[in-house]
Amino acid sequence: MKIRSNQVIRFLTPSGMRGVQAVYGANVTNEFARHMHTKFCIGVVQQGARIFSQAGMSVVVPENAMFVINPGIAHAFKSQSNEGHSYLVICVDSEKVRHLASQISEKAQPVPYIRHVLLLDAELVSQVRQFFSLLRQADSILKRGTILTSMLAELILRYGDMPPILRHVGSQRNAIERVCEYIREHFNRTLSLEELAGVACLSPFHFHRLFVKNTGMSPHEYVIQIRIDRARELLLKGNSIAEVSTDVGFVDQSHFTRFFKRVVGIAPGRFVGLHKQPF
Repeated sequence: MKIRSNQVIRFLTPSGMRGVQAVYGANVTNEFARHMHTKFCIGVVQQGARIFSQAGMSVVVPENAMFVINPGIAHAFKSQSNEGHSYLVICVDSEKVRHLASQISEKAQPVPYIRHVLLLDAELVSQVRQFFSLLRQADSILKRGTILTSMLAELILRYGDMPPILRHVGSQRNAIERVCEYIREHFNRTLSLEELAGVACLSPFHFHRLFVKNTGMSPHEYVIQIRIDRARELLLKGNSIAEVSTDVGFVDQSHFTRFFKRVVGIAPGRFVGLHKQPF
């Protein structure tokens, strides 16, 4: 088969995320022979359409739809047209998914089985895209972990063959307050979902749900809020924008400026200028 010269397939290993691999494909025309994976493969067709052949049946996954391949299931796939197709795929170790299913019920669970190859779920599609948009951001470990945990949990609960029963674990307000204090002390370094869940003595799945319930925001949003609050104090003391962006934990000044504007409503320079003006 003739391969388009602009075909691209890239494999990425997200920093700070064991058992996870990301695959990006653009203008892919290859026909992939029957094979199987040891991981869950969860993807989104960005452009064109992909045809899966599995268990004697063919499924067409159109643009903006999600597909899921369970580990150990033989399948083949190809583009629907000679123009090729583009896709995003997150590959996750089956043991990692099994562990998450056990967190949901707080009881040992088998490896989940997702009932359908094709899923039309706009929320999960959006989460896959958000995950990929964060891959090249060094300070996005907490947000990436949160998105992946949420996406996998909803995938299991909505589409699993025998989904675990969600266990109610109470508000855990003291545990969440403990984490908030921990974040206020360590806001300027890289934090992960697993680290914060450990402080709360909760599983990452239940920690994230309870943190949002108790604070009204995600752990990542809370970290950003604390960083920006501290940044405002430092700016008003006369520290430079470049110094402040590093001191409060942002990787560079452009990231700091973007988040500062989202929270405060104006850029850091404008914020400083307004406070220098006399009443």
